[in-house]
Amino acid sequence: MQLPIFTPDPCLNASQSPDTWVKKLSIEAAQLLATAYNDLTQAPLTATGKIRSTKSHLHHPITKWVNTSIANWHFTWDYGYSCILEAFGRQLVKTAHHLGFYEWCLDNPPTLPDYGLTEFVKPIGYGNLPVFEAYRQYFCDNKQHIAVWTDRGIPNWYLSHVV
Repeated sequence: MQLPIFTPDPCLNASQSPDTWVKKLSIEAAQLLATAYNDLTQAPLTATGKIRSTKSHLHHPITKWVNTSIANWHFTWDYGYSCILEAFGRQLVKTAHHLGFYEWCLDNPPTLPDYGLTEFVKPIGYGNLPVFEAYRQYFCDNKQHIAVWTDRGIPNWYLSHVV
């Protein structure tokens, strides 16, 4: 489960994510959003025709972060939806079966406390760095093998880390 935070802007995070993550993060963000609900029987079904699970990765730090505040939940929604748009725009996917779920979520936000946007969860081992730098460094240290940005510029933070 990942929600890499490269910038404070969720839409910019999507555009700065490599192709592999753009495709993956829209699905993972949908899983994170689903955990905020007690009942998803009225939500759009999954691609396999099943009711979405509200139990995915419940004890993961990022899941806990999403469910701490409605602002965190909205940030995750913006991030995931932006990934869908990026994936379509870059022709990285032909369909996004979870698009209907995102639209349903926007019309049916969960009941969560409103503490504003809380501090992001940092990747393990990078706690001494500011959050954006922590995720950038984590990516450069561990994920260079997926560093592909099709038909868009490579983020400056990546270029400055690997040069």
